[in-house]
Amino acid sequence: MSDLPAILTQYYGLDWAAMILGLSSYYLITKRNRFGFALQAVASILGCVLAVLAGQGGFIVSNIIFIAMASYGYVAWSQQQQQEKLAPVTAIIHENRS
Repeated sequence: MSDLPAILTQYYGLDWAAMILGLSSYYLITKRNRFGFALQAVASILGCVLAVLAGQGGFIVSNIIFIAMASYGYVAWSQQQQQEKLAPVTAIIHENRS
């Protein structure tokens, strides 16, 4: 039990912050909130820093991939939401042209 403070602060709390942000991001994504992708990117950046501190090359690569995937998800979902907002206007324009 005396090792608990050392365990909790070994990586300056980055591991705990990455975990909390990562779990929060998944929750937001399940609620159809695209901010979850941005939160996941931040969690992966923290994970990447943590992997550098721990000397874990594989985790550095995987977190870089997660950052790219979260960025892609954010942009793709943003474009999809924009198209959904414009769909009624586009339908009216096509009806008027006929």
